[in-house]
Amino acid sequence: AGCGAPDGSRAGKGKTERAVFAAQKNYAQSISAFKSAVQEAPNQMQPLLGLVRSYVMAGKTDDALAFVGTILKNNPDDLGVRLLQGQLFALKGNQTQAVQAFTDVMAKRPKDSAGYRELASLYLRSGQYPAADKVIAQGLQAIPGDLGLEVLRAGEYEMSGRADDAIKVYEGLLKTHPNADVLANNLASLLSDHRTDKASLDEALKLATRFENSDVPQFRDTLGWIDYKVGHLDDALRVEQSAIAAMPGLPIFHYHLGMIYLAQKNAPMAKKELEAALSLAGTRPFPQAGAIRKTLQTL
Repeated sequence: AGCGAPDGSRAGKGKTERAVFAAQKNYAQSISAFKSAVQEAPNQMQPLLGLVRSYVMAGKTDDALAFVGTILKNNPDDLGVRLLQGQLFALKGNQTQAVQAFTDVMAKRPKDSAGYRELASLYLRSGQYPAADKVIAQGLQAIPGDLGLEVLRAGEYEMSGRADDAIKVYEGLLKTHPNADVLANNLASLLSDHRTDKASLDEALKLATRFENSDVPQFRDTLGWIDYKVGHLDDALRVEQSAIAAMPGLPIFHYHLGMIYLAQKNAPMAKKELEAALSLAGTRPFPQAGAIRKTLQTL
């Protein structure tokens, strides 16, 4: 859906003001502005999304749910709003209600992948892999070849320990979407993380070489880590440093850089980066934390 009001200049000004309020974390004014925008354009999704985001950022998810519920009372067949309601239920941890919302969307719009993707993602986040697999299969039966569902299927395979199956999915997708960087990145990561044979690592490097000058730091990190795996340490250091310069707050980047320094026998810098990785991770789950602590004990 589009955004704005019939009067283009007024819509642009209002849109700018709402963005400024949100950027300043002035949530009360942001909520008020977005409410006015929703009233002016009740059939457009963008103002509603802005209002819901403002509510959530202000810690008022219940208010967001109440507002969305009011809209659904007047427009019970608005499946876009029903999908949004499901996302809010999921955010609140109300899985039963979220499942019902997404299932409703799937039933009423079976050829749209959004309901399937949201429900499968909900199951994946809670580790319910068989349930997610069933929903993805249902979606692909209704919409054969849907790219979003295929990528989700590969993700489900990887999360449930079926890396080889995930690799097969990405290999198939890249045959029909050879220029899709996300697919190349995911396949390269899988090959380098789950296989150690030379052919697989060479293929991973071949896929990731395109990310040398990528604007996406995560893609550059993939290349840097693969360079490390194949022993191209100078290249790995340069690429990983560029990824961190663009996005310094990701623990995994610092872990990778620390291991590169360690391979170069630069213990002080390795220690610095590995400690930075743990510090940035804080109390959040970080799969590499155990390996980092063991490595730090040797430095």
